[in-house]
Amino acid sequence: MPSDVTRKLLAAVSSELAEASDDCGKLQHLISSLLDKTDHPDLVAEFHMIQDLDRMNQTLADLSGLVLSIAKAMVIDADNLAELSEGLKLASLRGRLFPENAPASDDDSEQITFF
Repeated sequence: MPSDVTRKLLAAVSSELAEASDDCGKLQHLISSLLDKTDHPDLVAEFHMIQDLDRMNQTLADLSGLVLSIAKAMVIDADNLAELSEGLKLASLRGRLFPENAPASDDDSEQITFF
């Protein structure tokens, strides 16, 4: 039976994936709306981009459900939590998933590539 720590961690990961899926879906609709209002220089490329976003949305939603299901069967040892936490690049995500190990600063600016 999964420990309480395991359930909480996997539920938090599932929630993050679900939120990412929702954001991806919103982005897909936003881009569709914008393309509908502009001149379409390359409809084929635009259609493929929207399909890619839809596939990403569905993948994230599926992963969210899978992680939630895994929470019922998997046990994460407390000794593994620090290693799992250190594997995450984004400090803000690490803070949400591992609040007890959150760093003093929640600054991701050095870890994010801006385009």
